[in-house]
Amino acid sequence: MKINSAFRAFATITIVLGFAAAGPGLRSAGAQPVPCPGMSCDVVVTVTGTPPGPVVISAKDVQMERGKRDIMITWKLAGDAGFEFRRDTIKPHVGAPYPNKPTTTQAAWNAQIQFQNNNDKQYKVKNKNSDRPPLSYDITVYHKATGTPYTLDPVIFNDP
Repeated sequence: MKINSAFRAFATITIVLGFAAAGPGLRSAGAQPVPCPGMSCDVVVTVTGTPPGPVVISAKDVQMERGKRDIMITWKLAGDAGFEFRRDTIKPHVGAPYPNKPTTTQAAWNAQIQFQNNNDKQYKVKNKNSDRPPLSYDITVYHKATGTPYTLDPVIFNDP
């Protein structure tokens, strides 16, 4: 019996740690929530080192101010020039939920987030901020030479 209990405990810890990991070469620990008190908000995504160098986000959570509408959110890529944003860099987290990361349907995302524009170093959306549920999303940064994607999983908290 003790072997079964030990095995279950080991399997549970392995699963929890697997879900807690942001992904290969990614770091988001220590990133503070960013309040967006005005009509725009900047989030910096930094690549340090060489592939698979860590990707760091300045804000794991982006928090909208109560009552503000049509807030512009701009993600800016900093650091290693060998990485880039693409059209699919910012998208809702439609995959399976896991601890502290619920699924956001494409319909819920589209009801709040409107794509504005992007280039290899910047990605901009308009957030209507008219519905309270958090918007789980994924940020994917691509290595230019290999096309290898590196993904982070932050959250937008609306406060209509």
